Amino acid sequence: MGLVSDRERVGTTTRARWVAICFALLMALFSSQSAAAQHLGFRLYDEDSGLSNLGINALAQDQAGFIYAGTENGLFQYDGSRFTQLGHEVGLPDVGTVTDIQAMPDGRIWVLFADRLYMSHGGRFVSAGLDLSTSDDIYHHLAVLGDDVLLVRNGKLLRARGNADDTVTVQPFLATQPAGASQSVLQAAIAAGFKSVYVDQGAVWLQCGVTVCRLQNGALTLTGDQLGLPPDQWTGLLRDRQGTLWLRSPLRIASLRPGSSRFEITDVPGGAGRFTTDAGRLQLVQDSAQRVITQSATGLLVHEHGRWLIYGHHEGMLYGAPISMLIDREGSLWAGSHGRGLAQALGFGMFENWTREQGLEDDLVWNMARDGAGTLWVANDLSVDALNERTLVEKARNQQQAIAAASPDAVAGVPATSAPATAAAVPPTGPVPEQRYPGRAYALARSARGNLFVGFISGTLLRRDTATGRSEVYARLPQIRTMAMGPDGMLWIGTAEGVLSIPQPDVPGPPVFSQAAHPVGRVFSLVFDSAGTLWTLTDQALQHRDADGSWHVVMTTQSDGGYQVRCMAFGPDGLLWLGSFLTGVTRLHLAGNSVIGTDTLPRQHVAGLDVELLARDAAGRIWIGTDHGLDVTDGVHWRHIDTDDGLASNDIAEMATMTDRDGSQWFGTAAGLSHLIDSRDLFRPMVLHPVITQATIGNRVVSPPVAINQSDTAQAIRLNWSRAPLVINFSTLDYRYSRSLRFRYRLEGVDAGWVETSTHEARYPDLPPGELTFEIAAVDPLHGLSSEPVALHFRVRAPWWRSWPFYLSTMLLALLTLAVLWRLRVSYLLARQRHLEAVVAERTREIEQARLILFNQATYDGLTGLLNRVACLERLRQAVTHAATTASPLAIALIDLDHFKQVNDRYGHLSGDAVLKEIGHRLAVGIRETDFAGRYGGEELLVVLPGLRVGAFGRVQVLRKEVFKEPCPIENGAISLTCSIGMTWLREGDDVTSMIRRADAALYEAKHRGRDRMVFDPPLLDWTA
Repeated sequence: MGLVSDRERVGTTTRARWVAICFALLMALFSSQSAAAQHLGFRLYDEDSGLSNLGINALAQDQAGFIYAGTENGLFQYDGSRFTQLGHEVGLPDVGTVTDIQAMPDGRIWVLFADRLYMSHGGRFVSAGLDLSTSDDIYHHLAVLGDDVLLVRNGKLLRARGNADDTVTVQPFLATQPAGASQSVLQAAIAAGFKSVYVDQGAVWLQCGVTVCRLQNGALTLTGDQLGLPPDQWTGLLRDRQGTLWLRSPLRIASLRPGSSRFEITDVPGGAGRFTTDAGRLQLVQDSAQRVITQSATGLLVHEHGRWLIYGHHEGMLYGAPISMLIDREGSLWAGSHGRGLAQALGFGMFENWTREQGLEDDLVWNMARDGAGTLWVANDLSVDALNERTLVEKARNQQQAIAAASPDAVAGVPATSAPATAAAVPPTGPVPEQRYPGRAYALARSARGNLFVGFISGTLLRRDTATGRSEVYARLPQIRTMAMGPDGMLWIGTAEGVLSIPQPDVPGPPVFSQAAHPVGRVFSLVFDSAGTLWTLTDQALQHRDADGSWHVVMTTQSDGGYQVRCMAFGPDGLLWLGSFLTGVTRLHLAGNSVIGTDTLPRQHVAGLDVELLARDAAGRIWIGTDHGLDVTDGVHWRHIDTDDGLASNDIAEMATMTDRDGSQWFGTAAGLSHLIDSRDLFRPMVLHPVITQATIGNRVVSPPVAINQSDTAQAIRLNWSRAPLVINFSTLDYRYSRSLRFRYRLEGVDAGWVETSTHEARYPDLPPGELTFEIAAVDPLHGLSSEPVALHFRVRAPWWRSWPFYLSTMLLALLTLAVLWRLRVSYLLARQRHLEAVVAERTREIEQARLILFNQATYDGLTGLLNRVACLERLRQAVTHAATTASPLAIALIDLDHFKQVNDRYGHLSGDAVLKEIGHRLAVGIRETDFAGRYGGEELLVVLPGLRVGAFGRVQVLRKEVFKEPCPIENGAISLTCSIGMTWLREGDDVTSMIRRADAALYEAKHRGRDRMVFDPPLLDWTA
């Protein structure tokens, strides 16, 4: 039953405004075997998720964590990113109805189609060869018995076994009479016909017609009558973890507890629905919270605390009753529908939620409190509702009836002078017109006696006496923002204008406010620390109250650019945590009345910066609520909670939380009330399970799925080099937080470092040859989770043009080519060298010739061929130096042609030149090798005779005869000539000049004596002969 609303209308009224009235709350607490359940959140999978068929007949999860969905048209595998149909590429038909799936502990998957049975082995499926198309069973089911599976066909029980040679053998399982079974029992069971099979702890349970058979230890018994089981279509069987055996038929649920001899029979709440004619689809499963779950006519039935909770359309089951169910290894419930796809329940078993569908007046929940009677009161945006534990919200929908039912004894006047000075504008209570009643409430508080106080935003303060169930308007105040009950029983009220307090709120009668001075301003939060000291947070200051009632300002909190601090809590570290709008959480280090330090909570710990809630629960944990969900810490560990965990909404209402008496936690959100059922495992380590789902090159699959526990032993995949890109798909087999997952990957030898992405694919256009290792790790920064990397090893064979034989051949060819080129080059260079040598030799010869010509021109006389004057004198100088050095004799002879001028005058200069040329030739031929001769000038010739001793002139005389004995031929004749010779020898102290001077003097003397003679110096015999 809901607390009556108080809505204030704009305008005035002629009725008395200051008279208080009370009104009764209509509550119909009831207990029933079945009740409507809370709201469930679902994540839906349809065509956009890869399911091309939305009729989900069967669900299973293998050992690696892949989800398999058997549909009306094929088998699909879910890898955390999308569903992929498994067809002919793995040995399964591309079309066909899947009726059941069983995942074996050894990793094998059995898939039962309507007409065939298949078993997976080594990534492919093999057919059992069993034709089921002629079976009269609409839906076939499998049961695991050891390494085999059992199934029913045409009323017969069969066993399918996988063989070592990758074949499947199918044999009858009850072909012979079991030991310990009477012939009549066997015949009765076979005659009844088997419909479904279930294996429990080695016992095989069978639906035998309208009863149940059990085969255990070789004994077959009809157990229905013995255990009190009425005739029915008992198609669903389950042994839960507590040992209770559950059976399900369209109309009944039977349970056999351990030690009991008879089944307890319960009628299915809501009737059979579609399962009247569809009993083969009935299932029983158990979740991680030990709850048994089965289908109802419109949704789910969940057995909890001895009763069945109904989850229907109003509780979020939009698709009606599922036809298949699965509890995955994370504890999540998966429900397959008939034609609408697959749904994953979010936070199933972790959270329970209440919304308008469950009876709340509004989804926006501001606060909650439990009164002394144990009733939970929920303040939403329109009213305050009473919530009976684990049942529907019950509300007093008719406020007029509630007011009319109020007793006059509940009316109490509140004198205007009873409020403190800070609340002087608060009017006294008085009669409230029927149109004015409480509405939006922000604050709820429970007194020491269990009475409930409700503070409305309108300023109305309501008090409800839990013992009598009667309510009264207790006071009218400024807008009430928050309330807190002190350890001493004093009620503290935070309003829009300041803090008020009522020392004895449980005393009957009007409230008596404390007259002590309290903080003023808009109050955001009232918190007591571990010592019982009250701390207040207003829009002006953070203050605390000492034991003597005095207040101390710790710090001012005036808004700076809109970043208002508006919530606080003392953390497990002893620091005061402050939450603000857009700046996150700041922690204050306090020493008495002073702040000695501050630090900002690291961004990675809080998902959002708009902090609406800061609270410390009974276990000492700090809860932080933002528009991105909840973050909680115990001082060491952190955990993020959002709609993926089952929270009604990620938008947490301002300071809307409560720790219940059982340690569970309640939260108000913008989309309903959320109850965290069990918070003991909040910080249980969570592990991500990345998986490489597939690696392809072009259209060719090169790697099957590789999970984290397989990567260390996986063999390297041998690949031929290809120009087609390598595409590696990856995901995680963790389905609760799929929206916040990210991946870090690298290909060693290609990627310089780790690459982070939110996609499920890595693409490499050109792989280098060699040993490569691809590593992928999953991270969830929102929830602080990470995984070890999964590795996939490649050995890429080089293309033929990158292989060693090709390299060797290329190297040899290159060497051969180089050798040929080298040889050709050497031949060319040698030829070039020879050519150059010939050219050089020719040029050298020419140069030598030119040099010789120049030398001859510079050294020899061009007419006579003898040394010229300069060269002859230089040679003479060298001879003088040598003779002086070696003390050897040296003689010179200066020769002059007699009357040579007359030759020129008579015969011409050409004839004179011919004569000189001939004389020079004869002289050059006649001298010794050690001698030399030169033209000294005109017709004068100089002969140098090294080694010729003084007085030995015979040699010169012979030379004179040889040269001049014959006439000199000229053009048209010959000319006879004579010569005059002056000769001298080297003396001590001589040089060239002195010797030439003496020879010239001797020549002059010879001419003076009549020519054609030789004159010597020193004087010797004048020689004319």
